[in-house]
Amino acid sequence: FDTSSEFADHAYTQPGSYDVSLTLTYPNSCVASLTLQDLVKVYESPVADFTWSPPLPTNIAPNVQFQDVSMGQLLQWDWDFGDGATSNKANAVHTYNLPGIYEVLLLVTSAGNCHDSISKTLTVGNDVRFYVPNAFSPNGDGLNDEFLAYSVGLLQDFKMTIFNRWGGVIFESEDPAKGWDGTSHNKEAQQGIYTYLITYRFPALEGGALDSGTLGGEMLLLR
Repeated sequence: FDTSSEFADHAYTQPGSYDVSLTLTYPNSCVASLTLQDLVKVYESPVADFTWSPPLPTNIAPNVQFQDVSMGQLLQWDWDFGDGATSNKANAVHTYNLPGIYEVLLLVTSAGNCHDSISKTLTVGNDVRFYVPNAFSPNGDGLNDEFLAYSVGLLQDFKMTIFNRWGGVIFESEDPAKGWDGTSHNKEAQQGIYTYLITYRFPALEGGALDSGTLGGEMLLLR
């Protein structure tokens, strides 16, 4: 670039190495010049971006593969997965221990110590699963002495009701950890088939709304 000012500034719009020349003109047409090779180095700015798989992770499938798709001559990657965990790998795998909404940040560094960052919101869904036995034996041997519904996922407003063959309620619990011990009105219930109904609500996460569900079936009480 050319300028006749004592001071000069110039904006370089393209990456590359540039020579800079200075020419001085003295009285009586005396001229002196100096050129410095590759004095200015302009580096290309990176553009940070990433994707992940599976697109809709859940607490049942909590392993997330993060794929860097940034542009530029990258030298460093700094991940923040939003739950306190970090990584400096280009492509990282992270396991989310709890369902929730997480802000994932990627900071990339390219040649010339140029930086760019991007953040995206990742939702780890709350899948609720129940594992319910089809029989139990409340005989005091320490094995299967209670009828319990084992669950995975975040629950609210849990309620389990046990019915006899005539539809009468013989047990109710609002505590997932409290099961039926096979008694009714302080007496041992007879061996046979009983019906259970489980109702519950669970956080759907998106928008903070609660969803609801029911589960019912039969089980055998053995003496």
